Amino acid sequence: SLSLSLSLSPGKRLWHQLTSCLAEFVSNEANRRGDNFIQLYQQFLAKFEGKLNQLEFAKIANCVALSHEDPQVVSGWLAALRVCAHALPTRSTRRPTTRVAPPSRQPPRLWPPRPPRPAAPPQAAVAFYDAMLEKRMRLGAEATLYLELLLWLYKLTSRAGDAGDRAKTLSDVKQVIESKRPELDALEGVMDTCVHSTYYHLATEFFKEAGPHESYYKHALMLLAYTPMDSMSAEQATSLATDMSLAAISGDSVYNFGEVLATPIVGALVGTPNEWLGELLRCFNKGDIEQFNMLVDTYSSEYFAQPALKLRHNFIKEKLALLSLMNFLFETPSHDRNIPFAAIADRTRLPLDQVEWLAMRAMSLELIKGSMDEVDQILHVDWVQPRVLDNDQMSHLADRLGEWSEKVATASNFITDQTPELLG
Repeated sequence: SLSLSLSLSPGKRLWHQLTSCLAEFVSNEANRRGDNFIQLYQQFLAKFEGKLNQLEFAKIANCVALSHEDPQVVSGWLAALRVCAHALPTRSTRRPTTRVAPPSRQPPRLWPPRPPRPAAPPQAAVAFYDAMLEKRMRLGAEATLYLELLLWLYKLTSRAGDAGDRAKTLSDVKQVIESKRPELDALEGVMDTCVHSTYYHLATEFFKEAGPHESYYKHALMLLAYTPMDSMSAEQATSLATDMSLAAISGDSVYNFGEVLATPIVGALVGTPNEWLGELLRCFNKGDIEQFNMLVDTYSSEYFAQPALKLRHNFIKEKLALLSLMNFLFETPSHDRNIPFAAIADRTRLPLDQVEWLAMRAMSLELIKGSMDEVDQILHVDWVQPRVLDNDQMSHLADRLGEWSEKVATASNFITDQTPELLG
């Protein structure tokens, strides 16, 4: 049991087991009872925190920081925190701890459940983070960076203060994202991805509010690369999937939808009111204009209720036409990419006199490379921007490889039959 583990572990020096037990306890929101996490830290954990794996300790400390509901509750022990910080041995006077793996019984929650925000300004939680960061010499670079990012994530998501304070917070967070990137890159060979996950979580929250859409989308993809889906709650996954879908569709420089469709995040929309967004993403990935028009007609109220889609509707239609052109060229064999304007107009559902503009737009965005014959109304294409392919596109590519293999075999047989004296 938890109580038995807590009572026996310090005496027996079972630090890994104790760390695992504590991490499992505080990561479960059902175990939160008022200020019990605060009392757990003050009366128990603070006595031996220096003996634990410091990154795992930082995760536990984050759960304690997020448990503040009433700043008055902590008024009596914040001073004690600082006393503990000076009383604990420094790195130079204590034996280094051995890094241990996170608990294996369940995936670590990289995004711990957040309690309801307090009505009062969240100075108590910020003070707790600051008190932890006073121990940076003992914590080490990895745990310190982790807590610094969590501190700014808390400030960014707490939304305390007036508009002027908010603008300053956004400016400070932008500076943190830029300045902490070299420290993040320096963490080579780290098995635990929680620091990278928190960095990209902070970046996505910032770009979600400050923009632009394409920056949010790119950082959200990196967040997915470092964050297991089972470490997110259903609400977090649904919110992330919704925001990524909107950013991908309305972002200026996002023309590769296969990256997000290759992740399981879009599946979080299934069974929710925003399930149509997943269908819209797949429609854009294929450049299917008829499917797009059908979806917009079916979900008209939901579509135009999204400001990102309503305000950029004309741009979104232009973007879909470009994607339709790219898919048309992808499906055309590379040796036969002299495309008549009429064929492009038929595929993209555009008037014939707008095809030239569409081709020039695609070349200016470096989606394709080639040239145009305006007299004969022919588009010569030499290159199409590579993209992540879905299963249908991979199947189409496999069919083309099969055709190429048959042509190679036919050519080989022809040469063998016609020149037996050379090959015999």
